[in-house]
Amino acid sequence: HPFEIGHPLEDGEKVTVGNLEVTAFAVPGHTAGSGAFLTQGVLYLGDAAMISSDQKVLGPAKPFSTDAAQGVASLKHLAEELQSRSSELKLLATAHTGGLAAGPGALGAVQ
Repeated sequence: HPFEIGHPLEDGEKVTVGNLEVTAFAVPGHTAGSGAFLTQGVLYLGDAAMISSDQKVLGPAKPFSTDAAQGVASLKHLAEELQSRSSELKLLATAHTGGLAAGPGALGAVQ
């Protein structure tokens, strides 16, 4: 690997990057180390989730994931974790399928 991880983030850990507070969440399934990151009302999901053409949250793409079923379970668990912060969550952002203006409810309905 061309880099070394000096401090792996724990589920729910908050870090400050510049002037941003970022909360990290574990969402294994796409890969064992998949994470989501919440800052300024945006939950960055990377490849851990996709948004369908009819604006539904889907789990990670099965052909490119180590355990897609675990990925769906991780996203549902994350929705539960974020329920108490629902007023803070404004946008779900994925790596390849865009974003969705939604809160934890949309994430909890993952298919």
